[in-house]
Amino acid sequence: MKSKNYVTFFGMLVLVCQLYAESNRFSMGINLGDLFSNYDLGSEMANTLYSQIQYPVLYMSLTESKIKIEPEFSYWRYSDDSNNGMYKSTMHYSVIHLGIGLSPIISQTHKTTTYIGAKIGLDKLYFENKSNYSYGSETSISSRTDLLIGPYLGIEYMLRDKLSLGTEFQIMTTILGNEDNTGSSNAENYDNKSGYFINSEALLFLKWHF
Repeated sequence: MKSKNYVTFFGMLVLVCQLYAESNRFSMGINLGDLFSNYDLGSEMANTLYSQIQYPVLYMSLTESKIKIEPEFSYWRYSDDSNNGMYKSTMHYSVIHLGIGLSPIISQTHKTTTYIGAKIGLDKLYFENKSNYSYGSETSISSRTDLLIGPYLGIEYMLRDKLSLGTEFQIMTTILGNEDNTGSSNAENYDNKSGYFINSEALLFLKWHF
């Protein structure tokens, strides 16, 4: 994914932050995890990364004229070391997620808010494998940036004056980006899979209202 996409997202976040600064109708929250998820990339490593992308996710939520504006961010990293005396391997997996959602409020009472909208986001996947042998060493790196877009339906319930519990059902389409590979052993790490996949998720989250 070209750098102009990051510039566009940065500009959107700057605009949202400016709105936040001028409003007192905002909240911050964290995703507590998936109630269920469904996806298959045909790659054990890629499936492992995408199974973690929604946990945890940090949210900021601003309500303006019955429309919720919600930037979100997530970072996940995992490392694994193996050593049998003659062979040592260190693997690093990471995912950075940046997105934003827009959702009109379709129903609101004193305790509950129901909304429906759409999200767009970017996922940056990174894999690095460093191997040391008796005869030398080898490093392989794979990275990819994917585009996510899709609709969602959510409901939020006020537990206290400032604290709410909510759930969202999402159907997200992930358009897979081109992989950037270096080293000689990447065929074992990333499947060079192109196209897209669709996954459904039911998310649970807590929010604090300011």
